[in-house]
Amino acid sequence: MLYLVALGIGGCKGSLSPYGTEQLDENTPSGRKHRSTFYNYFIFCLLVGAPIDITFVVWVEDNKGWEWSFGISIISIFVSIIIFLVGSTTYRNKTTSGNLLTTIFKVLIVASLNNCFKINSSNVTMKESTKEKGELKAPPMPSNFSIMQLKATQSVHQ
Repeated sequence: MLYLVALGIGGCKGSLSPYGTEQLDENTPSGRKHRSTFYNYFIFCLLVGAPIDITFVVWVEDNKGWEWSFGISIISIFVSIIIFLVGSTTYRNKTTSGNLLTTIFKVLIVASLNNCFKINSSNVTMKESTKEKGELKAPPMPSNFSIMQLKATQSVHQ
């Protein structure tokens, strides 16, 4: 049971905030304001809700028993699923272009390369901006320069 809770939390924290912001139009001023408001409320609810939830569930477990604390957690999960499904008809969904498995494999390859190679601060060239002192800017990279080429370049120079 606890493994399912960990799996649910991992999926929620990693995907809920990007999915929520995709619902808002970033090209309009009101959309950018709503996006900022969404992030503020999302983080606030995570930071305030977690201690309240932990305190409440532990109190129920101590006073009523494990059955009640898990029951309350399961009921709250089902309520959130129902709310999600009721609103799902109004969500903006992006259609994928290309093969989804290819995208997943690309992400896995880049993640494994990131773990295999270390990025030294000496490998990254930074230069000071002439307009504002103290501001560091990375040199521009060509638009067709991929992370794979960056990793290959860094591994050759090491």
